[in-house]
Amino acid sequence: MSSGVPQSRSQAPAPGRSERQTALFRVFVFEAEDGDIKCVKEDERALLSLMMKASKGDVSLAAFASFSVRALPASKKKSRRSQLRVTCGLVKHPYGADASDDERLGGAAQLFHACGFTLSDGSKVKLVDDVASTGLEDAWVCRLHTFAHTDQIRAAFVARGLQAEHILDVKVVFHEGTDVATNVKLVFISPAVNKDALPWKVALQEQGKALGLCRAVLQGSYCLICRACDHRMKECPCKKQDLCGRCEFPLRELKKRASKHDCEGGPAGYGAAHADHTGEKWHAVWRQHENARVQRKTEADPVPPEVVANLDAAKAAARAARETATKRKAARQTNHLNVTAAAETPPAKRHQSESMVPSGIQLSEPAVPIANATGLN
Repeated sequence: MSSGVPQSRSQAPAPGRSERQTALFRVFVFEAEDGDIKCVKEDERALLSLMMKASKGDVSLAAFASFSVRALPASKKKSRRSQLRVTCGLVKHPYGADASDDERLGGAAQLFHACGFTLSDGSKVKLVDDVASTGLEDAWVCRLHTFAHTDQIRAAFVARGLQAEHILDVKVVFHEGTDVATNVKLVFISPAVNKDALPWKVALQEQGKALGLCRAVLQGSYCLICRACDHRMKECPCKKQDLCGRCEFPLRELKKRASKHDCEGGPAGYGAAHADHTGEKWHAVWRQHENARVQRKTEADPVPPEVVANLDAAKAAARAARETATKRKAARQTNHLNVTAAAETPPAKRHQSESMVPSGIQLSEPAVPIANATGLN
């Protein structure tokens, strides 16, 4: 029986994976004075260790639901220097500690503000921003064009190797100023997920259509084809050579089935063992759906007699109209041929034919040159 005494932390069971709900995202943005930041695995370990030592309360490795480090290159267009973005996802404190979720990383924030951080190559970066948010501001955003339900989209991303807790939100885009939904869906994924782990295509089934692939376009300062950050789609070599942005498979060889190329998996599942590079497996799924749809059609009721009579009368009128149009067209062609033949006859030949008229027949308009040539008075 319970004695009413609060359970100590040492006796409390560790939270399971299903109980590790992210309570807060803390984003630290470091900036280099000049040059690009190069971050390696040793720098990530050093950052994590320093944050655990300098933070308030009980912040151990188990307190982090996620931890990611992203190096962003300098951008002249955005007037931005090279940055290092550290995103930490803290789980809800299971023991009711005095320190709040935001205060647990306050010591690390003070240390970074005062001293910055030194990378393994000797370069020093300074903290320029410290934001506590729900994660949507710094989340990965994938755009999909589909009418599928949001729950189906979540399940499709999970089927492609993404963890359900990393999908922060799925939003529907509406037409401006209206409540009419478009076919654009935005999927917000936790910034702790590595960019290479984001799905490129997901399997979705819209109403009345077969299960097929839907492309997930990564939003932001990335190429829409290969997701690189150093060029745009117009300069992408994969677009110029018609290659897959992920595996560089020659899509030109697939012709009409290029959209069914799937290097992440296939209809049977996710992984290299189920990859469908040529699109044959996805085409077979579509063909099976079409055949089943045709077989589901049953014979309808007999057509009523009045409908049959109405259709027969309409066909008879249409037949008569076609015959009349054919006769008029033939008459126009005959007149055109006669006029063309008369215009192409040479004048000398026309005069010769008129001079061969017998003397008893008087021409309506006798020509003087013809009379002089024959010696008639």
